[in-house]
Amino acid sequence: MSAGQDVVTTTVGVADGRVIVCDGKTGTIAVTAAPSDPHSREARTVQGPWPMIPVHLRNVPRLRVAALGDSVTVGVGDHDHRRNPGGWARHLSELLGAEMLCVGKNGSRGRDVAGWQLAAALDFSPHVTLISVGGNDVLRSNFNPTGLYRDLRRTIATLRAHGSAVVVMELPDIRRTAPIPGRAREVLAGRADVAVAALRKAAEDAGAHLIGLRSRPEIYHRDNWHFDRMHPGPRGHRLLAELALERLALPPRQEVPLPDRNNWSWYRQAGWMLRHGTPWFLRRSIDLLPALVWLILFARTPTFEADAVGEAVTP
Repeated sequence: MSAGQDVVTTTVGVADGRVIVCDGKTGTIAVTAAPSDPHSREARTVQGPWPMIPVHLRNVPRLRVAALGDSVTVGVGDHDHRRNPGGWARHLSELLGAEMLCVGKNGSRGRDVAGWQLAAALDFSPHVTLISVGGNDVLRSNFNPTGLYRDLRRTIATLRAHGSAVVVMELPDIRRTAPIPGRAREVLAGRADVAVAALRKAAEDAGAHLIGLRSRPEIYHRDNWHFDRMHPGPRGHRLLAELALERLALPPRQEVPLPDRNNWSWYRQAGWMLRHGTPWFLRRSIDLLPALVWLILFARTPTFEADAVGEAVTP
């Protein structure tokens, strides 16, 4: 879209001194220098790969939403996640009145998303795909951020080639959430920072919409978290769904009541931790705890060099 071109545009948002607008017919976007009037049509196109704003989805009668990833995708922390899995994807689907497929699984890593989960999602032909991944990669001793980048980049590129808009959730800052002792928390947070760099680069290179949790202070309000402080609570999952709608520039199609706050008694919380938290901890301890001790002693964190990975995307 060139300067002065007379097209129907929609202002999607203002960020970093730039206005994001899109062609109302094709969904093609341009990033422009911010004029004094944010609705001005004076546009200077900036180069970059940019995700398409899927305005055409507003005219699809019945959307299909796929959810790939880990326990956040499954909906751990949401009140209803065992009977009706999907977490933030389920909340998004309810707001859009959409059909949903959740192929996420507890403990999943990037390679799982790029493998069997991607294959299952393609069979569903989703209009929108939500991805939450990286947390379990960080918790393993063989964490490979470059491998995570490549798995996610290929997943996004393949989904986009099949017509799906893709939204990727950034990992939150566990320094502000996880109930982990000081030094161990800093070690894991450093690994999470590296994973976030890989997720951001994959989303940028392959054209996904990124929900930047590191820059959203409202995410860290206590009411938005499950009592384990590792997963979003019902309101946190709902907030993630609303942020996904914001990134996609899609308005909700129906009103859905805001979920209740986490109000479990200490007895119910203790029971949940015994049934679910302790088995999870024991499974992870076999691999993570020896590695964590080694990491604390020697302060070794994997690195991810964004400039060292290629930007060519082949589905």
